Amino acid sequence: MASVEKNKEAVVRYVDEVNKQNYDAFDDLVVEDYVDHDPVPGQQPGRAGLKKAYTMFSDAFPDVNFIFEDVFGEGDLVVGRGIIYGTHKGNFLGVPATGKRVRWTGTRLFRLNEEGKLTDGWINIDLLGLMQQLGAIPS
Repeated sequence: MASVEKNKEAVVRYVDEVNKQNYDAFDDLVVEDYVDHDPVPGQQPGRAGLKKAYTMFSDAFPDVNFIFEDVFGEGDLVVGRGIIYGTHKGNFLGVPATGKRVRWTGTRLFRLNEEGKLTDGWINIDLLGLMQQLGAIPS
């Protein structure tokens, strides 16, 4: 049970560092050969690819904020469900900046190793809703 709580704490810290845009913290939180099972378009493998994927979001939405509303853990898995906010100030997947404040939902599942580092990740985000808010896809 203690390892489940530690794993949940590690994932919460990971999201906190993401919100600070401190992707160098991933060096302590994520294994180098991290596997993202749902990579964003063009995402390279490993921890370096994960850093660049988050940079893509923070470049497009400089004030991006990931808020976990629920965090659950069992065994070596931790899942967080929440809301993401940001202002579209840069190119995002080919959509030029709109200046719009947007909100979308997401669920993130992570597997952690015995040292409490993230080894695998899965994500489910409302990309359709986001793209509709940006005007890239009709509502």
